[in-house]
Amino acid sequence: HALLRALSLRPEDRYATAEVFLRALTEDDPQDEDDADESKSDALRKILRIAAVAAVIIAVCIGAAAWITHRPKTDPDRTNDLTQITAVTENDETIGANVVYFDGFQPSAVEVLRTQNGDAAALPYVVFTRDGRRGLVSQTGETLLPAQYNTIVWDTETQSFLLDGSTHRSLTGEPAPQSADETQAGDPEKQPSYALAYTYEGDALYRTAGGEKLAQGSATGGFLVCTGDKYGIVTGGTVLVEPLYEKATALCCGIAAFLEDDKWTYRNQYGIDILGQSFDASVFPNGIPFSYSDGFVPIYDAESGLWGYADTAGQMRVEPQFLTALPPVQSVAWVQTKDGFGVIRFGGENGTITGKCGENAQYTFTPGTGLLEIDGFGEMWNFTAENVPWLSEMHSIRTVRVAGDVDYIGAGSFTGCTALTGVTVTGSLRGVGTLAFAGCSALRMFAVSATIEEIGESAFYRCTGLADIPLQSVQTLGIRSFAQSGIQHAELPLAAIIPQSGFNDCTELQAADLSGTAQIGVSAFSGCTALETVTMPAKMDSIGEQAFADCTALTAVRVPPGVTQIASQTFRNCTALTSITLPDGLKLIAQEAFSGCSALDGVSLPPTLTGIGTRAFGGCARMQSVMVPDSVSTIGSYAFAGCTGITTFELKDTVKTMGVSVFDGWTARQTIRVKNVLIKRLFGEPSGWDSNWKAGCNAQIESA
Repeated sequence: HALLRALSLRPEDRYATAEVFLRALTEDDPQDEDDADESKSDALRKILRIAAVAAVIIAVCIGAAAWITHRPKTDPDRTNDLTQITAVTENDETIGANVVYFDGFQPSAVEVLRTQNGDAAALPYVVFTRDGRRGLVSQTGETLLPAQYNTIVWDTETQSFLLDGSTHRSLTGEPAPQSADETQAGDPEKQPSYALAYTYEGDALYRTAGGEKLAQGSATGGFLVCTGDKYGIVTGGTVLVEPLYEKATALCCGIAAFLEDDKWTYRNQYGIDILGQSFDASVFPNGIPFSYSDGFVPIYDAESGLWGYADTAGQMRVEPQFLTALPPVQSVAWVQTKDGFGVIRFGGENGTITGKCGENAQYTFTPGTGLLEIDGFGEMWNFTAENVPWLSEMHSIRTVRVAGDVDYIGAGSFTGCTALTGVTVTGSLRGVGTLAFAGCSALRMFAVSATIEEIGESAFYRCTGLADIPLQSVQTLGIRSFAQSGIQHAELPLAAIIPQSGFNDCTELQAADLSGTAQIGVSAFSGCTALETVTMPAKMDSIGEQAFADCTALTAVRVPPGVTQIASQTFRNCTALTSITLPDGLKLIAQEAFSGCSALDGVSLPPTLTGIGTRAFGGCARMQSVMVPDSVSTIGSYAFAGCTGITTFELKDTVKTMGVSVFDGWTARQTIRVKNVLIKRLFGEPSGWDSNWKAGCNAQIESA
């Protein structure tokens, strides 16, 4: 009876105070006496009314409880700011991973962002699906694209999102340029899975165009190979994983997953099982393991039904604790716990980020100082723009320190690290890989012991602030290795070949020591406008086209013996060049070889010369005299056009071919003497000399 009164709908019918209600529960209710004459029927009606209200209240409570159960729980410590969290191993004891949640982000399903060739994109985004449509969310919880698309893939060519196979959007969601190759657009399920492969047939390896059954190569030097319907790995031309597996994922960070008996096993390019366990295909979406970037791979615990993470060496782990785990990207991974969706960052104490960057090399990055430390031994892995471990921090790296016995900085390691100012190597560095520091415009210092032997293609391309680097021990240079850099002195006494565009457009380069060089490649020093001196070896095999073109500060050059031709445009527009020494044995001065060398005083043509190309000396207005050797059989069109300073020019009428306008622009103050008076008088102009050879020429033509 006391409970019914307390539940009365009208306030005046309920107990006045809690104290009175308590007495009513434990003893006779004093107010009950006033109601003693209340009929039993009135009491029944009241009970029924109260019961109806209670039923409504109970229904509401049940609905609220269900809603609360299925929404992320409120956590006062939760923040929308991405914080550094722990996922490291110390003394073989795992430190747990914390999760940063995002309120309001509750997609019904999530999936990996895909690229056009089917691989997981190394971008800090995740595709979510809602009501059968796809949208895009960033690692900060921002919905970049609403859930209104059938397909969302990453277009590697335009660096933009491709929506429903036709519309491109940039990282910010703005319209982006269309892909040049529209044939690549469309549903990724219909595209070839991979773009590049080697097919292994018998004892031979064949490079192929790639297709659905073939897998791309790894930046670490391994390639998946396919023999019929079986897969393996070739590394350095040697089969290290026999092609015995039914399916395989693409190599990434040096590992691939292989399917055998409906179980997936992660193996590195040397065939080693990195985790020591296999996973049923049924636990993965579509039965295929996650792709992985940043050196981590999600792992599944069948007993608990939860996901965790391990690095590609199987050492650093985040123990299984997540309902959903997605491939880590840029040191960040999306997860789902019972509390909802969020992200974890692979990091350590004070926000440091650690991981592997080689089979026996590790890195530690401290965001507060911008210092990236690499330690261990042997070679770093080679990387691409998508899988470099510190991709998310690349614009925060200010200093790199390479310690221990690490002897190789991997390809692509620091491409585009625009904040990087200095690199210090305390060990014995042997080589720097392709594009390792390309685009590091703020790089000022590269301190290394004099043991470096190899510098890869475009390794320091566009390092405009780099003035000095020890090169005395370098033996091998890649194409464009220092192109458009700020280097001032190139001492390369041991480099046998200066490659194509090796120092192209190095506008600060003042001197080059090439005393050990056998070959100078095409455009090797072209555009080096400050280059004044070049030390040549005693002997050289060849100098490529445009090798010193537009070197406007170069004053003198001695071409070494062994060079048989001055290639096309080799010294074009070297406007300060006053003297050139040509070796015996030279046979050809090709087209425009010295064109525009307006300060060239004179040139002694060797007796072995057989040909002078089109415009070879065009515009050399300061030359005063030229004696063409009897060995010359061909002089090209406009070969000496504009050479208005020559007072005497001698050649023999045994030249078999004379091009048109050879002496275009010559004036009456100049004289051309043709040897062999007898032939000249008896037969006129020699055979092969069209009358056009002297077109545009007002010079005096004499027989001598």
